[in-house]
Formats: sequence, structure tokens, C-alpha cells
Amino acid sequence: MIVKESMGNVDKLISSVKAAIVKNKSRRDLFSDLKTPPTPIPTRWGTWLEAVNYYCENLPAIKQIFREEKDGIIMSNVKQGLADKNLTRDLAKIQRCYMPLIESIKILEDRKTSLRKAIESRVNQTFFKGVRYDNKGVNLQRT
Repeated sequence: MIVKESMGNVDKLISSVKAAIVKNKSRRDLFSDLKTPPTPIPTRWGTWLEAVNYYCENLPAIKQIFREEKDGIIMSNVKQGLADKNLTRDLAKIQRCYMPLIESIKILEDRKTSLRKAIESRVNQTFFKGVRYDNKGVNLQRT
């Protein structure tokens, strides 16, 4: 996914926090006030975007949680990711530009939904507008 590759700082933060909490119950327990961060599944693009949304909405609380943790290799990676000066900007940019894709991806991944139904769905009208009107193949399929 090009977004993930171009925003390496965001991806590094997500993977380093995952590494810090996956096998460490005491760190997971630090998220008692928040939900535990979502774990992206590499073959499901929408899960990475959901994780970005989580970090965008909870970044100050996450920074506070990890600020008090002892240093180690994993924790230094997390703290380095959280200290990135472009992190907030990049999270906001991804959230603003790509969050509508989450719902679109869920609709397209549903086995019961045809491509035609997904394109014509009200949720996706804005996102697929260019595809619907600029793609002659879609218009041929309707006839």
C-alpha cells in the first residue's frame, strides 16, 4: 500500500507499539483507560487505516502512557516514533484523506456485495464518483 510506504514514520510507530504490547501484559494493562491499539493485518488494508485512526484520536494519551515506561530496545523505538516531529501531521493527513476507504474496503470485502452494488452504494458515492462517471466499462455494464 503506497500510503503505508510513504508514511514510514506512522508505520514504524504502529509496528513498534504492537511489538511493545503484544507479549507484555503489564504494558497492555496501561491501556485500561483506552482500548488496546488495533493490530493491523498485513493482508487487510483497512486494518492499517483503522490503526492510524486510533493513533490519531489517542496520540496524547499514548504519549503519556509510554513517557513513563522504562527504556529498552523496544521502548526506545516507541519513544523515537512518538517523538517524530512530522507524526501528528502525517496521522492527520492520512485520517483526512483515506478514512473513507475503511468503509469502502469493508463493503468490497463482503462476499455478499457485488462490485456494482458497492459502486452504487450511498456510502461510497463520493469516493467512487470519479470511477463511476469516468469509467466507460462501468457504463457498459449497466446496459
